[in-house]
Amino acid sequence: MLISLDQLLHQIRIVAAQAGSDGGVSGLRLLSLRLNLGLCQRSCVSIIHRVTCMDAAFVQKDALRKRFSLSRLKVNAIAFTFRAPSGFHFPALPSQRMKDTLTIMQLLYGLHPVEEAIRSGNRRLETVLITRQRMEARSQNTRLQSILDACQAAGIPVRVEAKDHLTRMARTESHQGIVAVVAERGYLSLQELTRPLSKRLLGEHIFLLALDGVEDPHNLGALLRTADGAGVDGVILPERRAASVSATVAKTSAGAAEHVRIARVTNLVRALEELKRENIWCVGLDERGAQSYDTFDYRSNCVLVLGGEGGGLHDLVRRTCDHLLRIPMAGMVSSLNVSVAGAIVMYEAARQRRAISATLSPALEKVVRPPKGLGS
Repeated sequence: MLISLDQLLHQIRIVAAQAGSDGGVSGLRLLSLRLNLGLCQRSCVSIIHRVTCMDAAFVQKDALRKRFSLSRLKVNAIAFTFRAPSGFHFPALPSQRMKDTLTIMQLLYGLHPVEEAIRSGNRRLETVLITRQRMEARSQNTRLQSILDACQAAGIPVRVEAKDHLTRMARTESHQGIVAVVAERGYLSLQELTRPLSKRLLGEHIFLLALDGVEDPHNLGALLRTADGAGVDGVILPERRAASVSATVAKTSAGAAEHVRIARVTNLVRALEELKRENIWCVGLDERGAQSYDTFDYRSNCVLVLGGEGGGLHDLVRRTCDHLLRIPMAGMVSSLNVSVAGAIVMYEAARQRRAISATLSPALEKVVRPPKGLGS
């Protein structure tokens, strides 16, 4: 797996914060960082980065950059060695959980994201941390109680911590008193995203969403929430110059990001060309489009392509699209926010798709109805 120095730094802070408690994090010292690096397919090397009295909660990127000249590392395993302050004791962790900490971890915060991560079952949850105030008032919060019941049923450890500790981990005060340490979000390839869709029943159409350089995590979270509600079959994100599914995205999407099938591609234009070879129409949304969005027929296999904030669709992406649509504007502003514009078009497509599925449902029922016998 490829990770950047920012991701590596984030992992150190997560492990330090997860092992600490109430103010013990600030005294936790990082002694060594061991990386098992895969330099090529057949060889790997272990690098041990020894640190002298570095506060684990405030490790700087410059300290890592001095040791590692590469901007991105192919890391097979990560291990940390810490020294705790006097009087501080690490929690007793089973060997399996200690082994699991070698995988890339992420944080989720907020009631909806944590609940949906448990419900979806797509990611392994390492532990769930709840503030004392939340835990004491759990009888008055049915959503929190359902999360605790789900954690108990799934065998997910739950720890009670101070509010300041969760704020340091989430780096925000909007965590709603709950933080979960989860495995890194896995993305699908384009083939994995489209392969199950090719087995649809007659009359069902594929509807995908492709984002061309959406960098604001709040916009991405809003689009994923709308995509889940509008029944979009999958979302395509570029690997570079675009937001990834982070804790902020999960919070903004109210947990819907855990249910949406997402693929990441190296080259969006190449991915769109591949979809066109699969008889999927590429429909771009652009203020210079010739056709209004509400006059287009979405009752076919299509992928809606949205541009990034400010610049919109890149020129090559625009030329790759089969159709360019626009949203008519009656005021002085020429365009809408990408998440708002995407929601308008996605629900127009959903309306048309519901209409055609309603007309096909009786016909499909008649086809699959068992034959009647004599006298019936």
